[in-house]
Amino acid sequence: MDRQTDFKIASWNVKGLNNGIKRKKILTYLKLSRVDIAFIQETHIGKSEALKLKCSWVGKVFSSPGTGKSRGVSVLIHKAVSFTETKVITDKEGRFILVYGQLLDTPIILCNIYAPNADIAAFFHNLSQYLLELEGAQIVVGGDFNQILDQDLDRSLPRRGTESKSVVAIRQMTSDLGLNDIWRTMHPESREYSFYSPPHNVYTRIDYFLISVALVKNSIDSSIGNIVISDHAPIFLCLGNILQIPQSRRWRLNMSLIKDSGFIKLIRDEIQFYKQTNNREDTTLATWWDAMKGEYHVGNWRLLSGQLFPLQQKESQKLKLDVELPIRTGLLK
Repeated sequence: MDRQTDFKIASWNVKGLNNGIKRKKILTYLKLSRVDIAFIQETHIGKSEALKLKCSWVGKVFSSPGTGKSRGVSVLIHKAVSFTETKVITDKEGRFILVYGQLLDTPIILCNIYAPNADIAAFFHNLSQYLLELEGAQIVVGGDFNQILDQDLDRSLPRRGTESKSVVAIRQMTSDLGLNDIWRTMHPESREYSFYSPPHNVYTRIDYFLISVALVKNSIDSSIGNIVISDHAPIFLCLGNILQIPQSRRWRLNMSLIKDSGFIKLIRDEIQFYKQTNNREDTTLATWWDAMKGEYHVGNWRLLSGQLFPLQQKESQKLKLDVELPIRTGLLK
């Protein structure tokens, strides 16, 4: 790879870096793997100790601290990489960090997560809101999601059943943000795993890179390493020709719409119309709501004709996007 324009990103749940020998092994492994940017989960180190992650090849360290026994995530940037941060967002639980900046001249959001191992959909909903509030940048979300997206392909012992609420939230996040599970895109029928659970004697793929659709064509390779040192395997993503990545045109909510009484009335009328024409019998509220949103996404709104609301033509073209978020986030009652 050309280190001037090509970058190799790794994500790895290391299960603790308190031990100096293990920490050196992890950092050496990443160096020998020629990693430019590393997402590390379960560092188990506090803020003051995060500087221990700086070594011969690491130029910048961004951390959301954990405790001595749990959580903690860090983003490591190689000293040869031209990256300038403009905003860093962390959470108090040490479960995610968002680093917004310029990779060469490309605006990018590096989001490293260590999701709860319980079915807590709110974690992904909250993360999605943070990402939606940032604009004008491509997104790379990587980390330990603690969720199996495909119970058939991503599990050594396939299991049928209802998807967890967290998986539904992940799918909603990928839809809202235009993200792609790049490993699965490159390996549509493959069975490879990033984690082994001895109690259940099962291998699973629960570590992912979800990237902006615009980055897919710049993706040279996506792979899963071996389970060494930690109980998780590192996963890798190689991006090429970073300077040719187009600027993000991701939509952002026009907040003035939710203050317009005519717009609010129109949305309420549309929801009422949908209620009257779509019986909810034997249908859960969540399924009914997803179906209604599907109507929005396919543009099946009478208001899109531009005749029911005094918007300029440019605004009406993106109205199908503007209507959804204020309802879903509770801004419209």
